[in-house]
Amino acid sequence: MNKLLSACYAEYIKARKSKVFPVTIIAFSLAPIMGSLFVIVLRSRELLANNKILEEKFDKLFGIRTEVYKLIEEKRKNKEISSSTEAKVILSAEGKDLEILNSSMNFLNTLFIVSEIEIVEGNPEIKIEKSQNQKCERCWQLKPSVGKTPEHPALCDRCANAVS
Repeated sequence: MNKLLSACYAEYIKARKSKVFPVTIIAFSLAPIMGSLFVIVLRSRELLANNKILEEKFDKLFGIRTEVYKLIEEKRKNKEISSSTEAKVILSAEGKDLEILNSSMNFLNTLFIVSEIEIVEGNPEIKIEKSQNQKCERCWQLKPSVGKTPEHPALCDRCANAVS
């Protein structure tokens, strides 16, 4: 998934320079909702009709991502966390920004490469804390579901389902 994110981000940067919005960004944005990248690519012409909305959404998300990375680096320098996967990101927003964040909740932790995301309504602010959850031995994410599956006590629910 991280390779897909990197590829999408590279395409996004190229597209911003050329003023063409790539299908990969649209596909990635809608994959959690529609379930299949194949179906999305087949319907790409229909999806491109709404590119201004998605362009605005990804401009905002990648802007937030840049700020999150800066704050995570500060925490890493201060030895409060050792990697971004130990981070819990608390995003405060209001209005349209809050709507964008809530609609993207399915993939924000992957986009930011962190274990937890919390979105709250309020003055725009980004806070980084160390996650209090246990670390999954397979995906290295700190998740509340680690240890909840008796057959795989060291795995999160997602990884336990994948190996079962």
